[in-house]
Amino acid sequence: MNIGNLFVLAILCYYINYILIILISNKKRNKILIKNEELDKLRLIQHKTLEEQKRFLDLKQPKTIWKFSWNWLLCCFLQLLIYITIYFTIYIVFKYYDWKIPIWLGISFMMIFPIIMNWILKKFKINA
Repeated sequence: MNIGNLFVLAILCYYINYILIILISNKKRNKILIKNEELDKLRLIQHKTLEEQKRFLDLKQPKTIWKFSWNWLLCCFLQLLIYITIYFTIYIVFKYYDWKIPIWLGISFMMIFPIIMNWILKKFKINA
């Protein structure tokens, strides 16, 4: 396993996990769609009042107050399990087919793949 393969493996793990969580979860997808609609409405207003500016900033960069909960811990373990499963699945595929990706191709994949994924997610109107 060379460095180019690791670059491709890392970016694929991240985006596959993102797609699994966002596109499959209707609850998260609906929240993102509603937030994006409201952000688009606020972006169209040229001169915002103070309340509209506060609302825009709260939607764009929400403040999160971290509180411990067992549900949160369970979600973290589940996410970690998904990452590990995806990583080893792709790793086994790379080993089975004996793919050797040069480092320059791995770096270019890391630069181009997120652009393609953002374009696809914008087609689904899910640009979180």
